[in-house]
Amino acid sequence: GINAEYGVPYFKVDNFKLMGTLLLVGAGLCVISLTISLLLAFLDKRAARILRKDSAGTGEVIKLSDITRFSAQTWLIFAICVCYYVAIFPFISLGKLFFEQKFGLSESEAGVCNSIVYLVGAFASPFAGLIIDKSGKNVMWLLVAILSTIGAYTLLGFTFLHPYVAMVIMALAYALSASAMWPMVSLVVPEYQLGTAYGMMQSIQNLGLALVAIAAGAIAGKFGYFILVLHFMGWLALAAVFILLLWAADARAGGYLNASPAKRAEMTADEVQSVLDGGNMSEPLINDNSVMDFSQSLRASSATQLRSKYMNRINTGGTSDFTRSAELHQSLRDGSINLGASYQFSSNANRGILK
Repeated sequence: GINAEYGVPYFKVDNFKLMGTLLLVGAGLCVISLTISLLLAFLDKRAARILRKDSAGTGEVIKLSDITRFSAQTWLIFAICVCYYVAIFPFISLGKLFFEQKFGLSESEAGVCNSIVYLVGAFASPFAGLIIDKSGKNVMWLLVAILSTIGAYTLLGFTFLHPYVAMVIMALAYALSASAMWPMVSLVVPEYQLGTAYGMMQSIQNLGLALVAIAAGAIAGKFGYFILVLHFMGWLALAAVFILLLWAADARAGGYLNASPAKRAEMTADEVQSVLDGGNMSEPLINDNSVMDFSQSLRASSATQLRSKYMNRINTGGTSDFTRSAELHQSLRDGSINLGASYQFSSNANRGILK
């Protein structure tokens, strides 16, 4: 049934022993998650000790005020995140009754249909991530995901085609959106601010979900599910507007977010060379013949990670650009470079090798 006051679905539970079993399974999964998190923390600390990450710090101090220095691209990603997810999760919480009422599905069929987003998404996410890793172009793929989700809602709201079709499309779009959207934060935010950025992103998302879930329940109870579908399509349309703005902002900034992995590696190498050139060094350490070799080594190690760590070292702090470029130049001449992380850059016959 539906709560008369808020329009929120409720379900009668006749078998409390079964409900207790389900809660016990949920608690067990939480314990497993906690155990894995503790193991991950141990391994991370061990790796930091072995790789001497603590001694290779960049000197930046994490502050809450860092959020005031986030770029416009970062805030656009936050806006896209909240607009997209408020059109997914609240619908799933109300979807079972929608499938029963509009499409005449049985309770069990509606439950299966409602779980397709998570079920298909679980299997599709690795493949979506592989596509993003190989092709890059995160902004383009995120736009494709948003438009595909709008298409799925169009099928649900304006046709009587079996909802399995629309939910599979939504599941694939959901997997693609997550693979394209969340990594973009690390492309526009320095590494030492990533925790703050992801925390802010999650906080905004949760706030939006809480408010929209309440509104969605009220809309479903008062106006029906057709208006609810239009409501969610409106949020997706707003997400599409934000993604177009992000595309434009990224294009003005050089197109790093929407570049291929090879192009990002070349752009990173160009940034290193530009700092050396800015320091008025007479002997270029990265020449035309070695840029592609250098780019290949960056790509093998993750151009995104290098760029983030490099920007931490070069573009933040109180030291002048000339001093930083001189330090970088000397480090390259000595045969190693520390860009504020746990790797070294070695020079061998004009070939950059990232260890």
